[in-house]
Amino acid sequence: MNTLNNQLMESYAFVLVKKDETFILDIEKEDLIMNADDELDVPFDQVLRKHNLTLHDLYHLQIDELRFIRSKNDTSSVLRVIPLNINL
Repeated sequence: MNTLNNQLMESYAFVLVKKDETFILDIEKEDLIMNADDELDVPFDQVLRKHNLTLHDLYHLQIDELRFIRSKNDTSSVLRVIPLNINL
């Protein structure tokens, strides 16, 4: 029973970071996948669509960084960080 309660307390999200604020996009459990490298992953474009956003919106919001996080039992850990303020 304790294991089941711990699993229920686990959640995932993308945190969109800009200079003076952050936005949290919750990820639904059914959107999580294991990629070919056996790492937890989620299709970012799918999460954006569920939150009625596009990559174009992120550009206009001037998002600097994208963080993929896991929260469990009131503790959050960053699984992946993707910088978006790169000049090409």
